[in-house]
Amino acid sequence: MTAFQTEARVIEITRLAGIPAQVASLRVHLEEVLHGEAFSGSPRSQQFLRYVVEKSIECEFDSLKERVIGVELFHRPPSYDTGEDAIVRVTASDVRKRLLQHYGRYGDGSEFRIDIPTGSYIPEITWTPQSPSLPNADPAAATKSSAAESPAPAPGLPAKTGLPFPAKAILVSIPFALLLLALSFWVGYHTRKTESPRTNLAVLPWSALLASGHSLQIVASDPDFATEQDITGHAISLADYADQKYVPEHSSLSPEIQAFCQKYLVGGRAADVDLPIVADIVSLAKPSGKKVSIRTARAIRVPDFRTEDDFVFLGSPIANPWLEMFYPQMDFRFRFSKGASMEYIENMHPRKNELALYTSTGGGFNSPSTGVSFAIVALVQNPGQAGQALIIAGTTPEATDAAGRLVTNISALPEALRKCDDAQNLPLRNFEMLLRVNVMAGTPTNTDMVACHRLPSL
Repeated sequence: MTAFQTEARVIEITRLAGIPAQVASLRVHLEEVLHGEAFSGSPRSQQFLRYVVEKSIECEFDSLKERVIGVELFHRPPSYDTGEDAIVRVTASDVRKRLLQHYGRYGDGSEFRIDIPTGSYIPEITWTPQSPSLPNADPAAATKSSAAESPAPAPGLPAKTGLPFPAKAILVSIPFALLLLALSFWVGYHTRKTESPRTNLAVLPWSALLASGHSLQIVASDPDFATEQDITGHAISLADYADQKYVPEHSSLSPEIQAFCQKYLVGGRAADVDLPIVADIVSLAKPSGKKVSIRTARAIRVPDFRTEDDFVFLGSPIANPWLEMFYPQMDFRFRFSKGASMEYIENMHPRKNELALYTSTGGGFNSPSTGVSFAIVALVQNPGQAGQALIIAGTTPEATDAAGRLVTNISALPEALRKCDDAQNLPLRNFEMLLRVNVMAGTPTNTDMVACHRLPSL
């Protein structure tokens, strides 16, 4: 199973997950499969199939890895040897066989089909809408009409069965979507409404980034780095991150923990919350012909900043330490409270009616939150270079998501930027917005501007 095929499945599942009616229908279908003859008498296979499908439609694709499944579903210890304990692989193989049995008997009348391709635990969910029957229609006349309009198949070739139009449209659109998003390492993202890329982009930051003539590099955050710090209890400096020293050499860490971090938290993926933002930026950049590349924070090296390219950085320093390079230009800076295990934002130059500290109330990086979070959107300069950098970062993933939604919403963004105006009426160039985000059960529900600071140009 190739990474390209896996990305295709992730895209289709996340698209389906954004349609509540289809999700409800899929869950009904899942229960029919689990209570069918093929899965009767095998609680373990039932649990496995329900787990992978539910995690998929909740877009929790990071949970669909062998070790994670072993720990969460089969209650194995985090350091268990997957080479010796093959419970996940064996169960997955059994589920594949049972699915073949089920669809071999009932597949013809099924609107959905669930498969677990070998080499991955992300299911393949195929949706084929059933053609509704026409009331008061003459079956014989319909048969004759269909026969008259459909040419007979050529000798030796099977007749074309065809797909309902919506299914055809989906299949045709997949290659184009993948082609557009193939720049990303991970392009699993939920469908969401964005402004048309043809909308006027004569508004910062896009007027600066997309008309500069420079290439654009999008740097997604490194969620494994955040997880490593959470597990080890040690904050890693930007200097160590740049030197690729991701796990501290500390005697209190057991060999198993060090081995787990080094072997499994390799940083080759982007945070799920970054992916929709990446897709929206690529969509905005496409009409300009801008060359866009997407990289993860761990793939970046210090020499990569010695370029005239423009940058977009996603995520706070706990998952994207490169943001600290721009702190000398910024008024709003992220700090980490080890005791509370969460980030907050320090206002270096408080103005009238502004606070010195903005603290979240809710979960941290690895836990869905309910409460208030904060985020920044900043347009700064790449020191010593002609390019600029856009920073989109929140104290929680939900806040980063909300900031990304605002900055890519070309209709709402100008109104937000008007708060950056001052009495001197100077043209806006570099700026920094502080956003307050209300979060309910891991979903941003409302975003307000708290402050907007003009920043001096270098």
